[in-house]
Parts: sequence; C-alpha cells; structure tokens
Amino acid sequence: MKKILVLLIFVMFIMLTGCISIDKSNFAPETLEEASIHKDQTIIWPVEKKLLEKSYADMTNEEKGYFLLIKSKIEDGASIDKKSEENYKRLLEEEKQYKESLPSEKDLKNDTESNDFINDNNTQSEKTEFQLEAELNAKKYPAKAGAVLYNNNSNKGFIGMKYYFKGEIIGFDIIENDVGSPSIWLVRNENGYVMPIQHEHFKANKGDIVEVWGTLSGNGYANASGVNNVVRQTGSIHAMMVAINGEMQY
Repeated sequence: MKKILVLLIFVMFIMLTGCISIDKSNFAPETLEEASIHKDQTIIWPVEKKLLEKSYADMTNEEKGYFLLIKSKIEDGASIDKKSEENYKRLLEEEKQYKESLPSEKDLKNDTESNDFINDNNTQSEKTEFQLEAELNAKKYPAKAGAVLYNNNSNKGFIGMKYYFKGEIIGFDIIENDVGSPSIWLVRNENGYVMPIQHEHFKANKGDIVEVWGTLSGNGYANASGVNNVVRQTGSIHAMMVAINGEMQY
C-alpha cells in the first residue's frame, strides 16, 4: 500500500511539474533574435555585446539589422559597459565609412554614363554592388500576395537584408518602429503588394513612382494602416538609395 501511495505521489508530481512553464523572458537571451524581442530593452545583453565586438565589414546582413536595433536601444538610454561602448563607437565610425563609400552626387554627375542606372534600361555593370544584391534578393523573395519578408520560426535572414522595391506611393503614415524614422511611404508594386518605406530625408508625393534600394527591417512589426497584404505584418524597408519618377535622389 505504501509503495502504491509513493508511486501515486510521484506520478502527481511529474504531472504537476510538467504543467509548469518557465518564463524564459526573465532570463538573459541566448540569441540576437531573443534579445530583439525581450521584454527588457534597457539592457545590452551579453549576446549583443558579442556582436559589438565584430567589425562592421564582417557582419552579415542579418547581424547589421540587429546592430541597428542595438543602436536604437543605446540611443534610448540602455545601460552599456565601457568596453562595449568603445566597440559601439568604433562600429558607428565603420558604418559611417561604409555609407560614405556609396556613390555621391558629385561622383554620379562627373560620370555621365553612371547616370544611366536611374533609368529602366540600366545595364548591370552601371549599378552598385549594393543595388545588384538588393535586386537579386527581390527576385529571390518577390513581394507578392502571401510573401513573408520577415523573420519567424520558418523564415530566417530577413533582418537587414538588402532589398529592392518599385511601386507607386499610395499614401503616408507613421509607424511604431525602434529603428530609423517613423515616417513612411506606403508603396504598392505591380503585384498589389504594399510596402512601408522609411524614407528618411527623401521627399516624394502621392502618385509618384519610386524605386528603393535599402534594407528590410525583417521584424514584421510595421503594421501600417492601409497595408492590405495577405500577410499583414510586412515589416518595412529602410531606404538608402531612392529614385523618384526616374530621377536619382541624394
């Protein structure tokens, strides 16, 4: 009888503990993805500090996307130790140098042939490496009904991915986003897919046709009003190069 009682207590204990779920959000995240969605965004976590140790050139597209999220946290006052702060400042400088390496207005104007790349009949040799990679990704992951252009359990690598998008501006909105300007264009392509574009300093009007080379937020949290994609959480594109009605903007 005693053995049966002990066995019943043991079984009940197993059943009880099996029903208890541990809230992992109370622990330090082990991956960059976990850190990006952790409920406490006032801390630069060890996994994020490790990313800050890398050089900007060695980061993958996904890691650069996570770096943008870390940058936003730091700008919002997240606590950071001295060594990580030094790494962060170094990365800011490396990021700045990378952006400065993109073609400038002077470079484009001095090279009459290079201006051809803003037209539809561009040749591949006249485009920058950034543009070519963005357009290649757009062909590999086309923006059409049902497209999933953000990270989830079955899709990886979209955070910070270089991406190309062309369409008509159908409206403007403000989104809740930790990275970049919250002001967006709502741009609809020929497939009817509406993409929120964080246009920063670029200016355009409703009805304009825009071409955008930039990076995907990859987080699926834009949720702008008027976005009627089959998959509503599209994320957004952070514009880095823009052509409006065939004219390159600077």
